[in-house]
This record gives sequence, C-alpha cells and structure tokens, in this order.
Amino acid sequence: MLIIQFLELQVDDFNFWPSDVLFDIFIGVPTFQAVERIASFAYGNGIPLRILSRLLHLCNPEWSESSSIHLYSLYHMWRVESGAVHQTSYYNVKHKKVCWLNGEDHIQNEFVLNGDEAAADVGVPLGFANTKHEEEIVAKLNTIHNEEYVFDLLH
Repeated sequence: MLIIQFLELQVDDFNFWPSDVLFDIFIGVPTFQAVERIASFAYGNGIPLRILSRLLHLCNPEWSESSSIHLYSLYHMWRVESGAVHQTSYYNVKHKKVCWLNGEDHIQNEFVLNGDEAAADVGVPLGFANTKHEEEIVAKLNTIHNEEYVFDLLH
C-alpha cells in the first residue's frame, strides 16, 4: 500500500494535520520537543511506528538515529504504561480537539479541556499553508507519492 494513502486513510488528509507537526515531519530539525510532538500526534491518531519511521526517513534528511531511538522509546513507554493517565497531549484529528494520551486502561478520547474550559480551547493551526513551507512540503509529498510500504502481517 502507498504510504501517503495509508496515512490519509488512517488519520485524514494532511491539510487536517496540525501545522507544527507537518513542519516537524517535513522541514524542521528533530529536536527533543519536535520528536515528542510528532510521536504524540502519530501515536494518538493510530499511526503505526514502522510507517511513521519510514515517512520521517523519506521526508526529513535531518532525521537521525538518535531521533529514531527517542521516537521508539516514546511509543514503547506509552504502550507499556497501560495504567498511566495524561502522559502527554496531542491533536486528535477525528474529534478536532486536543486530547490526553492515556494508557489503554483509561478513556482514549479524553479532551484536555472539557465543559466551561472548552470555550477557552484555542484552535490549532492546521495544514501546509500555516507552516510557511507549503511548496516545500508538497514537493516532498510528490516525491514520495508512489512510495509503498509492504505490511508484514507476521510481525
């Protein structure tokens, strides 16, 4: 299956992804904070680690081995800590809200702001246009447009 096609089926069109995450994936230097933003968004929206890792290596020449180790560590930590709550927050594309990333023993779509606080929930900038690097990101997406990912059903 094509990587881009899978990601858009799993999450949604890239123009509904947070602009800061798009910037971090395609343009930015993978700082500690950038890797955490990418990881929390991807994990919370159900992107498998192997596909995310492949995307990052294809799209960002700055992506390094230490960035990959950090990414893998975060995914592992969130997966094994099933009783943990409020591990980090992420933008949930389906609900169009910032949610808490909780362990699997707890509610998975818990909004960071509920009730009266929801009025204070500031909109998250979405899409390429809000990154100021739209042409560069679209060019990278076009470059990997036909990139396939073969799913290994045994692993």
